[in-house]
Amino acid sequence: MENKKSKSADLEKKRTSTILVGMVCASSLVLMSFEYAEFELKQESNLMAEAQVTKEIWEVPYIEVFKPSAPAPTPKIKITEYVKVDNEVVESENEEIVLEESDDLVFDVPDAPDGFGPRDDGPVIDSLDEGPQIPDVMPEFPGGKEEMYKYLSKQIVFPDEIKNIGIQGKVYIQFTVEKDGSITDIEVVKTPHSKLGKVTYNAVSKMPTWIPGIKNNKPVSVRYTLPVNFQFE
Repeated sequence: MENKKSKSADLEKKRTSTILVGMVCASSLVLMSFEYAEFELKQESNLMAEAQVTKEIWEVPYIEVFKPSAPAPTPKIKITEYVKVDNEVVESENEEIVLEESDDLVFDVPDAPDGFGPRDDGPVIDSLDEGPQIPDVMPEFPGGKEEMYKYLSKQIVFPDEIKNIGIQGKVYIQFTVEKDGSITDIEVVKTPHSKLGKVTYNAVSKMPTWIPGIKNNKPVSVRYTLPVNFQFE
């Protein structure tokens, strides 16, 4: 007699197989999800590294900005006259003379206000009859002190090379106003630089004829010492 399997036994076998297949599929899906998450993490890490490299490559370099240097100080000249009486030197009141910037660096000498500039009274030097005299009336530049200042402003030119290296100081120059008003015996007594002495000497040597000094109603020779102070402020 043939034994026949019951339907319930057959279903039990199929159920067991189905459960096993389901577990295998679920395990596969779990493993796949872990692999995908790891891939995403690696991809994001690579993108961040590339972004950092790109930032370093395109970073704008620092550019140093140079400020223009301050303008050179304005040279200034002060002219003071000295008179010599009985071997005692007395400084007269003086006038400040400012150099204004121009192509030729010419000194601009303003008109002397009251109480400034060379004195009109007092002798210059006491000497023998044939030499410079103590005048009763001082010799005078044509047009007076103001014109002399204007003349010097046009004639005294500050040398470029001296201005660039910043040399400054006083130039002491002496000259004699002769009986006929001519300028003679010009001598640079002291100078901080030969070029400053030269421009001062040239300015004095080109002076026009002066009105001579007078003593006892006669023209006499008069000796002057003229300090010219070149300085920067």
